[in-house]
Amino acid sequence: MVNSMVNPGLFQNFFYPLFSFGRGYTDVKKRQFGIIMEDLSLRSARFPNATTPITPEEITSLVTTLAELHAHFWASPRLEQDLSWIPTTSSGGMYPVFDAIGLDLIRDQVKKNKVKQELIAPLNRSLDQLWKDLLKAQEILDSRPATLLHGDAHIGNTYLLPDGNGGLLDWQLMVKGCWAHDLTYLIVTGLDPEDRRKHERELIAHYLEEVCRRGVKQVPSENEAWLCYRQENTDEGTRDYLCFLPKVTNV
Repeated sequence: MVNSMVNPGLFQNFFYPLFSFGRGYTDVKKRQFGIIMEDLSLRSARFPNATTPITPEEITSLVTTLAELHAHFWASPRLEQDLSWIPTTSSGGMYPVFDAIGLDLIRDQVKKNKVKQELIAPLNRSLDQLWKDLLKAQEILDSRPATLLHGDAHIGNTYLLPDGNGGLLDWQLMVKGCWAHDLTYLIVTGLDPEDRRKHERELIAHYLEEVCRRGVKQVPSENEAWLCYRQENTDEGTRDYLCFLPKVTNV
């Protein structure tokens, strides 16, 4: 298993021709890496987070970036060949850690955080039931065609340029898995609830058009994609919003 802290350097060396935002140098034996990156501030880039207003046009640009990444590796034989060292969403990397202690972390967070208690109350499901739902959703998503994923594609790991284009930062949790893992996290963290509900279907449709335009043949239908998106919300909603985020508002 390749330690996730080494992934950035490996990522840069393997995928530099596709994303030329920097170059990495890795010594796997010493488990050390270095990255030389462009100073994006020289292009007046801004770095949003979950509290930063994001327009539908800006999130669409980031969705296009995800589509470019995913299409390039969609169901690629390389995922089991020279890229076999990359963890999946359900094995290797950080997964064993979360699998071992994740439910206890969630219990602790919900116990301490009234907002999270209120968030899950309408579901009328215990934390044990939600954990089982998470595992079932992950099993279903694992059956979908795999691609290369950023792995942590929340809005705080992106940048936006004045010309409307944008990109992704912080590749330490890169994994292989279902496309919805990245797209769902980006949309849910990038838009406020009202804008998300208004635009999420058209953003999914845009994503499907972009991966298809880049040569992917087995693109899910819009209905299939909408289902994957909601299944991924079951996974990420339990894992990320209840476990890791210190404060959760209406989603």
